[in-house]
Amino acid sequence: RAMGASGAWSEAFEYQFRINPPWWHTWWARALYIIFGSLFIFVLIRWRTAQLKQRQKELESEVESATKEIREQKNEAEKQKAIVEQAHKEITDSIDYAERIQKSFLATDEMLSEKLNDYFVFFQPKEAVSGDFYWLQEYDDKILVAAVDCNGHGVPGAFMSMLGSNLLNEIVVARGNTDPATI
Repeated sequence: RAMGASGAWSEAFEYQFRINPPWWHTWWARALYIIFGSLFIFVLIRWRTAQLKQRQKELESEVESATKEIREQKNEAEKQKAIVEQAHKEITDSIDYAERIQKSFLATDEMLSEKLNDYFVFFQPKEAVSGDFYWLQEYDDKILVAAVDCNGHGVPGAFMSMLGSNLLNEIVVARGNTDPATI
């Protein structure tokens, strides 16, 4: 109702209207939000998955490279091991041969049993070959026995014992000298 200039009230007038919400609160805007949000999450997941797959490829490449390097190092170590084993075998064979040579200069059990009635020999060198040796020689009516400790152990000591044995043989047999002080 309204009052005019005359002061009279008019009949009641009804007018119906509706206030529409702003566009961002409409059902289609909310549907678009859901669609765009889902699409964003989908794209984000795909992008992150692609990044992870790329990183996985890089890591696999690094692992393959490291594995290849380790295999090469292992092969090199095996080659070096084979070289060391071969050198060790050669050295061991040489030492065994030197031991046989040194034992050939020592008085044998047969020689000791033949020349001496009651005896024992305690010969325990520090290494397979040594500078220690024992010597027996019969000259005229005398039996000469020597227990000798040359300076050194190992192969150098064995050379010294060979020299010592040869020198004793030369002094006694070749020169006929049997006096201990002179020898």
